[in-house]
Amino acid sequence: MIPVITVSAVAGGSSGAGDIPRNAVVRCPLDGAVLDLGEHFLAPDGADDTEFAHEVCDDDLPHLITSVATTSAAVDDPTQVQPTHDDPDRRGLTPGEHLVDGGYTSAAIGLAARAQGIDLIGPLPPASDRQTREAKGFALTDFAIDWDAKSATCPRGEKSRYWGTTHVDGQPRTVVIFPEYGCRNCRVRPACTSGFTRRLTLHPREEHELLQRQRAEQNTDAWKQRYAKRAGVEGTICQAVRATGIRCSRYRGRAKTSLAHVFSATAINLHRMDAHLTGRPVGTTHRTHFADLDLDPKPSRKTRTRHP
Repeated sequence: MIPVITVSAVAGGSSGAGDIPRNAVVRCPLDGAVLDLGEHFLAPDGADDTEFAHEVCDDDLPHLITSVATTSAAVDDPTQVQPTHDDPDRRGLTPGEHLVDGGYTSAAIGLAARAQGIDLIGPLPPASDRQTREAKGFALTDFAIDWDAKSATCPRGEKSRYWGTTHVDGQPRTVVIFPEYGCRNCRVRPACTSGFTRRLTLHPREEHELLQRQRAEQNTDAWKQRYAKRAGVEGTICQAVRATGIRCSRYRGRAKTSLAHVFSATAINLHRMDAHLTGRPVGTTHRTHFADLDLDPKPSRKTRTRHP
C-alpha cells in the first residue's frame, strides 16, 4: 500500500472536472526511514545556494521526497539536521531512521536525534589521536574510563593523576593526564606517547559512549548493509538535475528559487508515483557509453553481455 496523497488547489487555481489544477500542492505523509541530499546551485543573481531534500526509502513504497529547504551555501550543513527533524515531529510524522552522509554526523547531533526517537545513521570520523590515525600504539579505545570515579586506566594498569574540564572550540571537554613518573619508566611508552606523559581529551560522557559504540558498529557488515540504502539518494540528485535542471535557478531571489525547488520535488514525486502504480522498475546505475566499450584484452574475464 502506498502513502495516501492529498492534492489541494491553492488560491487562483481552476480545473475541469476530474483534473488536477496546475497550481496544486501535493502532500504525502512521512513514513519509515528517510534519506537526505544536499545540492549546490547557482542563481541568476550570482548567489550560491544549497537545496536540502529528504525522501522516504521503504523497500515496498515509492521513494517520495518529503521535505525541501533552500538556504545560502554559507550555511553549515550540520545545522540543517535539527530543522529537518523538528518539522515532521510537529506533524506527528517522526521517522524511525535518518540516513545521512558523514558531513551531517557528530555526537551532539546524534544525541539530539535520539531524544526525538530518531536513529541517525551515518559514518562518524575516526578519533583524531595519532595512534588511531596511524593504526599503531595505544589508541583512546584501549583506555578504561571510569566516569563515576573520574579516573582512567591505561592498558598497562597505570591510573590517571588528573581529571579536569576544559573547552575546545566552545564545546565542553574532559582532560585526563597520567602521572609523569609512571610514563617515564614505562617500557611501552613509544607505543603510547611521544611526550613525557599521556594526555586524553574526552567528549562529555553521553557523547563519548555514543561515539565509541557507533564507531564500533559502523565497521560491521550489518551496519554497512543497513547504510547501503542511502546510495539511492544519489539517483535523486541525478534525476533532479537531468529532469528539472535544479543546478541552475531560473529565478532571482531565494524565495522564488525555493518555490521552484518545491515544484521540482513535486514533479519528481508524481513521476515516481506513476512508476510505482504502473509497475515500472527502479532504474539501475547509469553507465556511460565509454564504460560499455569492450576494451578488455582478455575476453575470458568479461562479466556482462555487451550491447552495441
